Amino acid sequence: MSSKTWFEPIEVLVAGIVARDGCSVEEATAIARELADLDPSLQSAFKTWWETGDVSADCTVHGYTPRRFIDDGWCKTIAVAFTWMNGLKKRPEEAKRVLRRGRDYIRPSPNEWVREEAAGDGSEHGKG
Repeated sequence: MSSKTWFEPIEVLVAGIVARDGCSVEEATAIARELADLDPSLQSAFKTWWETGDVSADCTVHGYTPRRFIDDGWCKTIAVAFTWMNGLKKRPEEAKRVLRRGRDYIRPSPNEWVREEAAGDGSEHGKG
């Protein structure tokens, strides 16, 4: 059974992410689940990118844009950049704390690790 999101059925999001980003179905599923919960203020910009490949320069959250996340090395794709934007929108203090700590904390699923970090014991897991 197909589960409809605000935008597309989850299966359509997964297939599109796999095709665009060349990632595994498992990775795409994690990204799609986060995008299914995208903050309403980001949905229009995401839909425009999905349909045209363009990201509005006005798409900013706390000074971050999808392009900045990529250019600064936080992620490699626009889809994942939108999950970062979503984390900043929905959990700004936790997301900003992770961003201040540095890229050693990147995980494939930003919303998931922001929640883990916020709930965690403050240990520096992920440091290599």
